[in-house]
Amino acid sequence: MQHQPRRPAGTPVGGQFAPTNRPEVVGLELVDEDFFDLIDETERGTDDPMQHPVPGPDHPGPSVRGHQHRLTVTDPDNDPPVAPEPPAALPFGLDPLVLDDARRLVAVARTVAEGQRIDPATWSAAESAVTAAGRHLAAVIDSEICRRHPHGFPGDLDYRDEIAASREATLEVLASIRSLGLPAGEQLELVDSQKPAVTLLNEVAGRFPSAWLAASQGKDPPLRARVSPHRAHYVPSRSYFVDEGTQLREVRYIVHDSRYVPKGVEAERTSLGSWTWTAMEPRRVRAQRRSAELTVPSPKTRPAEARATA
Repeated sequence: MQHQPRRPAGTPVGGQFAPTNRPEVVGLELVDEDFFDLIDETERGTDDPMQHPVPGPDHPGPSVRGHQHRLTVTDPDNDPPVAPEPPAALPFGLDPLVLDDARRLVAVARTVAEGQRIDPATWSAAESAVTAAGRHLAAVIDSEICRRHPHGFPGDLDYRDEIAASREATLEVLASIRSLGLPAGEQLELVDSQKPAVTLLNEVAGRFPSAWLAASQGKDPPLRARVSPHRAHYVPSRSYFVDEGTQLREVRYIVHDSRYVPKGVEAERTSLGSWTWTAMEPRRVRAQRRSAELTVPSPKTRPAEARATA
């Protein structure tokens, strides 16, 4: 069996999304030429934006080649278009215009969907913008990894250092444009969960966007986290029983031989010749509940696998 040759030191990582295998970030066309006219009409509340004519040769519409040409805001008094203020600079060489285009077009697509006007052109434009933003972020992350590790990684087949570096750079780049993790002092809302699983999930929560975590809190059914030596898995809804303490209940005993009557117990003889008595006995109280369930490997015996699964 032949192993693939190790990439030379300093070569960017990223697999199929490596810079050598994806389009250049500069010059990416986020949307079709005529989409900004549709967006302009949609943001003004037009009932059916698709009824407006597509710009022809005499009116090509705003250009989207490059990031300098963006949708302009027109004054109601027919004054010349006013260009929007440029967004603030971002670290790591991130282009705020690319990211802002994705946010803006996704917001428009959601508005159209909420109005029950499913417009394929709107969704296509939003999808193109998100794809362009994702490629841009991937290129930035690859560049940051190369900057931090200019000589690459060891030439053996152990990729753990390379993967760790990629995760670290990815988190820092994403955290510069989006809030990650729970607010200070907050914990995930988990029910009837095992402590090692609770600790693990709250630890890895910092890798998820804060908006995602906020949306997951208070869901019905709630999330239950467990540790198991068997295969890790997730179930969206499952019934289970929990102990709710003990409760004294009256229990009736019947035996057919007096020798089985405990000492000190006053038993009665029945007409069938058996012996019976009653006693207050503690009984375990169990309740049935329902939750979503996440089962992870043991953080003690398999810490790397448990963390990756969580």
